[in-house]
Amino acid sequence: MNLNQLYYYKTVCRYSSITRAAKELHISQPAVTKAMRELENELGVILLSRSNKTVAPTAEGEIFLRKSIAILSDLESLMNEMQDMGQRRKTKVRIGISPVLSLLMLPQLFVIAREHFGVNLEIHDVDCAESLQGIEHNDLDLAIALLDDTPYPTVESHILKRTSLQFCTSPGHPLSSQPAISQLALQNQPMILFLPDCFPGNLAEKYSLTSNCMLRTNQLTTLRRYIYSGLASTLHIPESFGNDPQIISIPLEPPVFLSIAILKKKGKHLFEGARQLYSYVGAHPAAVLSPAAFECP
Repeated sequence: MNLNQLYYYKTVCRYSSITRAAKELHISQPAVTKAMRELENELGVILLSRSNKTVAPTAEGEIFLRKSIAILSDLESLMNEMQDMGQRRKTKVRIGISPVLSLLMLPQLFVIAREHFGVNLEIHDVDCAESLQGIEHNDLDLAIALLDDTPYPTVESHILKRTSLQFCTSPGHPLSSQPAISQLALQNQPMILFLPDCFPGNLAEKYSLTSNCMLRTNQLTTLRRYIYSGLASTLHIPESFGNDPQIISIPLEPPVFLSIAILKKKGKHLFEGARQLYSYVGAHPAAVLSPAAFECP
């Protein structure tokens, strides 16, 4: 057994697919399949349950996955710590951020990282679930994500701003003067929502707010056009639209509270530049978030 096999196995489990894992690893699918078979033969247990299109860890595989992630994490922490000691510092921070939040935080985050801490950012365009997975599997150093009240025991975070999911519509909408919108009232409203596996589309699914969805898209430009035309409204955080006079945001009742946060893996040793960036962003959110974000309630 070698470290490559551990990393291959972790990647296969992350994507539930040998094909997607091979693409991520930049090696051939047969090479990944062979490595997994050799690993299972050496250990004498079946690690993966295979179907036509997907794979999933078996009960034994789940145990092996947890131990593998811990070993790879310890190895990465050891390497980072030794590199810090030898002043051979890394200069690249792998950070996951969704397109919605990147509009609020870029390019100012690039400038702060480079000018204050001498590091460059490698941006990964990922949604909240992928950010959490990337942090847990050590594929990301940091992530900036929108979190609801779900506990994440393997992650630590700094809250940058508290917000909420809101009904975003045109000023001429019949409900535009309401101080809050009930979930019952939303059932009859034509809606355009993000895809169900991406924020905030996944929250619309979670809270059963999708009964009259006419279109799914991940493009804010498309959302704006539908709202401007009066064809549909959406569910989003008000920060996404800033101070756009053609869009108003109305809280839900009961409210769905969210937090914009910077995340890292709990207990993980970050190299100095990444560690300093994490602490700085957590302590100075106004330096990173655009002013429009703080104009929203």
